[in-house]
Amino acid sequence: MTLIQCSNPQCQANNPLANQACEQCGTPLIRRYLWAVGSWIKMYHLGELLQDRYLLKQPRILLDTKPALPPSGPEEMPSSLLPYFKLFSYQPYIPQIGGYIPSNNEDINLEIWLLEYGTVPTDSQGELRYPNLLPQLAELWPNASPLQQLSWLWQVVQLWEPLEDREVAKTLLDLSLLRINGGILQLLELQGDGGTVPSFSQLGETWSPLVASAAPAIADFLQELCQNLQQGKISEIQQLANILDRAITHCGQWQQQTCQIFTATATGPTRQHNEDACYPVEQGTSTIAPETMALARSEEHTSELQSHSDLVCRLLLEKK
Repeated sequence: MTLIQCSNPQCQANNPLANQACEQCGTPLIRRYLWAVGSWIKMYHLGELLQDRYLLKQPRILLDTKPALPPSGPEEMPSSLLPYFKLFSYQPYIPQIGGYIPSNNEDINLEIWLLEYGTVPTDSQGELRYPNLLPQLAELWPNASPLQQLSWLWQVVQLWEPLEDREVAKTLLDLSLLRINGGILQLLELQGDGGTVPSFSQLGETWSPLVASAAPAIADFLQELCQNLQQGKISEIQQLANILDRAITHCGQWQQQTCQIFTATATGPTRQHNEDACYPVEQGTSTIAPETMALARSEEHTSELQSHSDLVCRLLLEKK
C-alpha cells in the first residue's frame, strides 16, 4: 500500500493516502502534484511508485508522497530546462522544476523532469479536480465574464516579451498549453521556438477560435482585434497591450459589483467588555454601481485585477 509522508519536519510519519491529516501529529497532509516533461513517462503504469517517492496518478501526473524532502537532481541541467529558471520571477504563471527521476538505463538517457505549479485545484479528499491537472483556457472561456476573458488575453500579451527573450514564445501560440488556475493564467510547460522566431501577430490566428464563444459584449471587439493582428495592422506588442488595457478599463465600467461585509471583534485577553467598533456594520449583500468608486470588489473582479497587477510588478522588477 502506498503511503504519504507527513510534511512536518519533526514528524514525517507515514499515513494512508485517504487521510487528510497526519495520524500522529495532526498536521494537514500536503498533496504535491507534479507534471512530467517528456514522453519517457509513458514507460510506467498508473499506480506505479517511481523512485520510492512519486506515485503516477494520471498520465504525466504524479503525486509526491514525500513532500517534506527536497527534490534531487543531477549536477548538470539540460539546456532545454534553463528557461524555467530564467523565468523564475514570473511564478505562478511559469511552472518551476519540482522533481527529477533519473534514467533507469545506463546506455540511454530516459530521465524525467517534473514541474510544479504551487497549488492546484483539488476536492475535499485531496484528489485532483481536473484530470489534466489544470483546465485549459478554451475549456473555461465560454462561461467566463467579458472582463475575465480580456484579462486572460492581457496576461498572454504581457508574457510575450519575457518568453520571446528566452526563445519559448511559441508556448503562447498553443492553446492546449494555456491553463487556468482561478483567475491566473498558468502555462502547462514551456515549448522551445525550435530555431524559428514566432511573431506576436500569430496571436490573431491563435485567438480566432475563441471569438465564437466570447462574451457578446466583447465578441465584435475580439474579432476585429484578431483580424488586425493577422493583417499586421498592430505592429508592436506594447500597442496590443495598450488596446487590451483600454478594453479592460472600458469593460470594467459596465460591471455592477456586489460585496458582502463581515465584521468581528473580541474583548481581548484582559478586558471584561468589548470597546471595539467598526464601520460599516455587518449586513447583507451591497450593490456597487459601475460609476461608484469603491475599495471593495467582488472576488471575481479582485482576482482579475490581482493577476493584472502581479504581472505589472514582475515586468517593472525585471526592467530595473
